[in-house]
Amino acid sequence: MIDKGPDPAPIYDRLARYYDWEHRHFQDDLPLYLGFAQASAGPILDAACGTGRVLLALAEDGHTVVGVDSSPAMLGVARGRVDAEALGSRVSLTVGDLRTMKLDRAFGMALVALSSFHHLIGMADQRQALERLSNHLVAGCLLVLDLVNPSPEWLLAGDGTLVHQLTAPFPDDGGPDALSKFVARTTRFEQQREQWLLIYDRTTPEGAVHRQSFNIETQFLFRYEAELLLAEAGFRLRNIYGGYDLGSYQAFSPRMILVAEKT
Repeated sequence: MIDKGPDPAPIYDRLARYYDWEHRHFQDDLPLYLGFAQASAGPILDAACGTGRVLLALAEDGHTVVGVDSSPAMLGVARGRVDAEALGSRVSLTVGDLRTMKLDRAFGMALVALSSFHHLIGMADQRQALERLSNHLVAGCLLVLDLVNPSPEWLLAGDGTLVHQLTAPFPDDGGPDALSKFVARTTRFEQQREQWLLIYDRTTPEGAVHRQSFNIETQFLFRYEAELLLAEAGFRLRNIYGGYDLGSYQAFSPRMILVAEKT
């Protein structure tokens, strides 16, 4: 086994190719965004767009999309996928921080997909990001915010146990390597924070294992806390769903999807 030493690059830049490997084929939430986008007027803002999974689907459906992410490496992967699909005329990509972004245009819809909002730590940063999103939306237009639902079952699972999550081919640089992901999540309930240990073991055809590990902190929100933050940022909650099928929100729902209207 070969353990790689510390890498000076920002953590989300180092995670970009692993994140894309894990998520690029995830489609459960795409019908939700495509459905809301049909009623939108104007371009769509994909905030914290990562490697472009959602914005690609929106662009393929004919929408104009602006993707913003703080990681240049994530956007680099997204740009490669946009170019490969010849969607450059409908997609713009911008390096930016959700708390400070100024895009000099108004949008007909905004979204923060697949728990990305949880990477904002602290109420001040969360409020700032929502205010910036509100400032970029036309009055009456929608923000779709996809959060983890901190159900009792989900909270109890954050006991620090290391679990194997996925093993699949890793076609990085054209090689036939296999990649395994292991995750340990520790809940800090008093802070509403999660400490994540992510381990990626890359096995070459010769049997050598290259390991990279990452420590990430996220913050979860409860329902009325999220509603209050939205209201303070200039949104009116239109609906809350418990999953990508738009089923009703319940205590044990896997997701907490808030659809809010810019007032």
